[in-house]
Amino acid sequence: MQQPRHFGILAGLLVLLSACGNAWAGQFLVRAGDDWSSLKSKVKPGDEIILMPGKHREVRFDDLVGETEKPITIRSASLDPRNLSTINATDIGIHLVRAKNVRLENLVIIGGRRAAVVITGDGEGRSEHVSLTSVFVAKTGDMAEKCGIRIDRTDHVTLKECRVEAWHRAGVHISASTDIALNGVQFVGSPGTADEFGVLIDGQSSSVILQKCRFAPGIVTAIALGPGNTGTVPAVKNDGETPRLESPVLADGVTVERCLAKRVGTFITFGSCANALVRANTIVDCTYGYSFLEAPKDYAPVRGSSLLANLFVWTPGVLKSFAIAAGGSQPKGLNVEANLWHSAEMPAAKSVLGEFLGTLKAPQLIDLDPKLDGYDRPTTEQAKQFGWTSA
Repeated sequence: MQQPRHFGILAGLLVLLSACGNAWAGQFLVRAGDDWSSLKSKVKPGDEIILMPGKHREVRFDDLVGETEKPITIRSASLDPRNLSTINATDIGIHLVRAKNVRLENLVIIGGRRAAVVITGDGEGRSEHVSLTSVFVAKTGDMAEKCGIRIDRTDHVTLKECRVEAWHRAGVHISASTDIALNGVQFVGSPGTADEFGVLIDGQSSSVILQKCRFAPGIVTAIALGPGNTGTVPAVKNDGETPRLESPVLADGVTVERCLAKRVGTFITFGSCANALVRANTIVDCTYGYSFLEAPKDYAPVRGSSLLANLFVWTPGVLKSFAIAAGGSQPKGLNVEANLWHSAEMPAAKSVLGEFLGTLKAPQLIDLDPKLDGYDRPTTEQAKQFGWTSA
C-alpha cells in the first residue's frame, strides 16, 4: 500500500533531526536559590546556563569546557539591564578553574569577601578563551584576591561593556595571563572601599589592551603596570647556559588608549614593564599625571615604553605634580612624546609642578586651551589630535 505523501516527509524530518540533534544547544534553567554547581556534569559545548529572575548562590566550576564554535554560556534569563539576575556572593561569585570557551553575559554579582569573579588556571592547566559581556560587579571584600575580577594563569580573555564598583586592591587584576582585552569597561570607586588600583597588571602578563575604558572619581591609581607589591612571583633563574640579554618584566606589551579618567589619584604607574603604549587618553583633575615605582628584585624597570597624545586637564590647584618617582625607580625607560597639559594656572604653574620624568622625546604643550565640551572632548582644532576622541 502506498504511504501518504506527508508520512514520507515526516520520516525524512525525523532522520534529519536525529542527525542534527547533538549540534543543538541545551538550556539549563536555574531557579533563584538553587545549588547549580551540579550542572558541571550535565552541560556540554554549546549549552546555556540561564539564571532565572531573583537572587542566586555563588558557584565554582572546574574544567567547564566548551568549544571554539560552541562555547558554554552563563547568562540572565532577562536581557533588560534593569532586571538582570543577581548572584549574592559570600566568597567568590563565579569561580572558574581551567575553563575553556566560556561566556558570562548580562549578570549582576554583588559581594564576595574575595572577589566577584575569578578565572584561573593551576598546576593541572590554564584557563583560556573566556569572555565577560555586560557583567556588573560591586562591593567585593578585602580578603585574599581583594578585587572585583581576577584573571590569573589564563589566556585569551575579553571584557566588554562591564562595570566594576567598590573593591579593595584592584577592580580588575590580571596576573600571569596573556592576550587580555578590556573594551568599554567602567570603574567606579566608593568611599567605603580602598579602590587602590582600577586595573592592576603583574605576574609576567603580556599582550593586554585597554580601550575606551572609564575611570571615575575615588580610585587611587587608575592603571598600574608591574608595581611589584601584589604577590610578585619569583623570576625564573637562569640555568647558567642560556644567555639572558634582559631581565624579565611583570607586564609586557600593554596598550592603553582612548580611555577617560576623572578625578583619580594617579592616572598610570610604571613599575616593572616593557613595551607599554599609553596613547590618546583624556585625564581630568588627577592629582599626579604618571608615576614610577622601583622594580622588585630580579625584574627590570620600565623599558621601551611610550606616553603620547594624551590630554591632561585640571582645575587650578588639583594637580600636584606632572610625574613622581619613588626611590630606586628608573624612569628613563619611558619615552615621553608630545602630550597636552592644560589648566587656567598654566603655564605659570609649570615651575611648581616639577619635571616631565622619563626620556623627553618632544616638547610638552602647556599653553593651548583645548576648551573641552560637556563630553570632555576638545573643541580647539589643534587640540583634537590629543585625548580619548582624537582621530
